[in-house]
Amino acid sequence: MGNITKILLGSAAEFIDRFEDAWTKNPYPNPHKWLSSVDYQNTDLAIELCAVDLEWRWRIQAIAEQHEKKGVQNDIPLCPVAEDYRSVIGDLWKVDEMRQRLVMVEWGVRNMWGDRPDTDSFLSMFPDDESWQHQLEAQLDALLPLDVSILKNGGLVMEMHVPARFHLGRQKKEEPSPPAWVNSTARFLIAKGEERQISREQVQVRRTRRGELELRNAAGPFTVQLDFDFLKPNATARFALPIALRFGDILASFGETFNDRR
Repeated sequence: MGNITKILLGSAAEFIDRFEDAWTKNPYPNPHKWLSSVDYQNTDLAIELCAVDLEWRWRIQAIAEQHEKKGVQNDIPLCPVAEDYRSVIGDLWKVDEMRQRLVMVEWGVRNMWGDRPDTDSFLSMFPDDESWQHQLEAQLDALLPLDVSILKNGGLVMEMHVPARFHLGRQKKEEPSPPAWVNSTARFLIAKGEERQISREQVQVRRTRRGELELRNAAGPFTVQLDFDFLKPNATARFALPIALRFGDILASFGETFNDRR
């Protein structure tokens, strides 16, 4: 962009668009200089600029040739985390809402372009916010929906999107015949009511990061059969996606679908 003159902010969106455009050139823009060039009242601008910068740095390390990385400033790492922008946003870092927004961007960017962080490591950042886990799961769900395909006796009978946390279990009397999804209880029915060896909530499914599910098998006699593994009763383990679980004549196959919203 060359020399940046001090301006009164007329359009935050236009300013961010220009910053995005600068990232398509080399040398790459310095967020410190860009933000200091603007007289702004809207704190959203600082967070948005840092969010754009964070994503571009992760994308460059993932897709660019080494010689194209030379224009990246060393004061912010090539693969930054939200905290690396404390010096850019200053006192805004002390505001939980602002900090949380930037951490959420980090979560999404690292899942798409980086090291696929563990959900639990991000949950610990805001332990007093009961909605934080839902926010993380919703963000990952928007970027990479989790889908299930149900086959019975080798034939496809059902396909749908499933949430980040749910149970696989046995049908109750008033519920539809399996395979079926019960939204009110977030349960996937994979066995009829008379199949007593399987409990109502036999397997708890939790999405732990991109490309991975955590499965917890309930106590009892039932061992969950997977592609090339098994999960004993009362055991918890994580498995890479895609993965298929077999329950008698029903096969539940789980995988992710990339949702390119750009």
